[in-house]
Amino acid sequence: NLLAIGSTTSQITYIKDGIQKQIECLPSSITKMWGSSGKNIYVVGYNGNIAHYNGESWQKIESGTKTLISDVWGTNNNTVYCTVSNLFIKPEGNDKKILKITEVNNVKEINWEVNRILNSIWSDNNTQKYVGGDGLFVNNTGSNWEEIKLTKNYSISLIRGTEKNNIVLAGSFGLTAHFNGISWKAFDELSLPDGYYSSLALENKTVVIVGANNNQAIVTIGKQN
Repeated sequence: NLLAIGSTTSQITYIKDGIQKQIECLPSSITKMWGSSGKNIYVVGYNGNIAHYNGESWQKIESGTKTLISDVWGTNNNTVYCTVSNLFIKPEGNDKKILKITEVNNVKEINWEVNRILNSIWSDNNTQKYVGGDGLFVNNTGSNWEEIKLTKNYSISLIRGTEKNNIVLAGSFGLTAHFNGISWKAFDELSLPDGYYSSLALENKTVVIVGANNNQAIVTIGKQN
């Protein structure tokens, strides 16, 4: 089994069967990584950078933007989505859009007319997509985005799921919520008055959420019934 670990710098560490095999530096800093196997890994980052690893070498993919690519997620039919958005106005680019990458690494822009900050995207197929950032939105038809109102209007850092009835999001001030396929439930007991959750991982019935509060690291582990 091959594990690739990226950092907010340009460094990627490869671990195979529990043993570190290689450290490689890419031409740009990395913000997010997604892969379906050791021969199909995508990384995204600053200045609109996207790169793909095929198991042997990295290939740069032209994104058509100089704005930060804040997230990347792929579906089970080899379609990859990226969110493009800066948190603050920057001279190098201020696009707010969603990119779609096909299995031949062609990049297309998909409809996003809401003009809100985009931090994360998740989809289990090509018909239903969720995006989070300055609000939570879902697209079930491929054309129109519908805003989902949560109990607290905090910024969303990341949204992940295992299927369309098991989705978790996390964000500012400890915002945490779960979707069971019918409704969203917020977990107010996980609030962080002076902090935020920056990332999460969801596997089977276990969710791990990480962040910081009062300059101290926070790791929250949850088990689903």
